[in-house]
Amino acid sequence: MCIRDSRKTSFATAVTHFRQVFTGVLFDVLAEGKLKIVASDTHRLAYYSYSLPEKDLAPFNFIIPTRTVNELTRLLDDDEDTIDISFSDNNVIFTKDNILLMSRLIEGQYPNYEQVIPKQFSTNLSINTSILTTTLERARTMPTDEKLKIHSVQFLLSENEITVNAFSEAMGEIKEVIEDFEISGDIDFRIAFNTNYFLDVMKIFAGETDKVNLNMSGSLGPALITNPEKDYYLYVLVPLRTSQ
Repeated sequence: MCIRDSRKTSFATAVTHFRQVFTGVLFDVLAEGKLKIVASDTHRLAYYSYSLPEKDLAPFNFIIPTRTVNELTRLLDDDEDTIDISFSDNNVIFTKDNILLMSRLIEGQYPNYEQVIPKQFSTNLSINTSILTTTLERARTMPTDEKLKIHSVQFLLSENEITVNAFSEAMGEIKEVIEDFEISGDIDFRIAFNTNYFLDVMKIFAGETDKVNLNMSGSLGPALITNPEKDYYLYVLVPLRTSQ
């Protein structure tokens, strides 16, 4: 497998969680050589689908600590070559050329991630990647929400414009209007997200595509963020409940 692919998921793991499986990255080998790389902290989920050169593998899966994945990407840097994986007892071994890295596996059953990925939506939004990324970066300059204790950003959707708002009781608010987008389905509603969680995935898309798709189901339904040109990577982001 190409270890670069795991970079697009490992950032979504939990730093700490009472269910240890959420502190690692799931590698799920399916029939016909399909590999799903999945990470989640229960508030978001990153999912990458990869075709393995071996097509006759028996289905199996394993969970690797996030620190191991990050160490692999550091050692291999931008190497696009594949890396070999083997197992010994409760450990996983990665080898490539003169590099060998052994790590423990995380024990436990990973939840059914396919059930978490929404399949139907009431609103479909296509928006410029660069504009959305820079807007989120400016919104993040506001202090954290005193109630939620996180950076939050709200989107007010309408037919002709999207108003992006970040509010702080200490500093006031930042408000921007985006007009370069296409939208279909239900409009005229407000939805809020964790700013940092949104930016994490936008930084990945910024180097890949000029536009991203944001599919939603009202103010509280999980949103699906994808590259319209590629279907092997997706990101699920749960909206925030706010009083505004």
